[in-house]
Amino acid sequence: MGSVLRLPLTWLHEYCRPDLNAFDLADRLAMTGTEVERVETHGVSGLEHFVVGKVLDARQHPDADRLRVCQVDTGDGEASQIVCGAPNVATGQTVAVAKPGAVMPDGTRLKVAKLRGQPSNGMILAEDEVSIGPITTGSWCCPTSSRPARR
Repeated sequence: MGSVLRLPLTWLHEYCRPDLNAFDLADRLAMTGTEVERVETHGVSGLEHFVVGKVLDARQHPDADRLRVCQVDTGDGEASQIVCGAPNVATGQTVAVAKPGAVMPDGTRLKVAKLRGQPSNGMILAEDEVSIGPITTGSWCCPTSSRPARR
């Protein structure tokens, strides 16, 4: 049985900068005869469906004590309804959002869902749901700035 070496990609980047993502690099290494058993990632790898949103309204779900129905501005021009189970989600918060199509760290691909009869167009995230923080019971509230956004 051979030795196993866990190599952080940041270590490799100290010596060279391959213009490849981790999965393509693993394929290229395999073509050279270097066995790559697996690629481990922290957080999410494809960011196109992950955005920062503003909770415009958060109301109690009509049919569930532990759910809130939120209207969230995700930058698409109109608010998205997202059903959320985090007890701390509130109107005015800036939150991390996974939109339909997002692939979560466990491989689950989000889609539009109905939770207790209410449509949900994504997910308001906690840090642990994207593998970047400790396990929490609430949404990940992003800090806000009093400075106007640059355009």
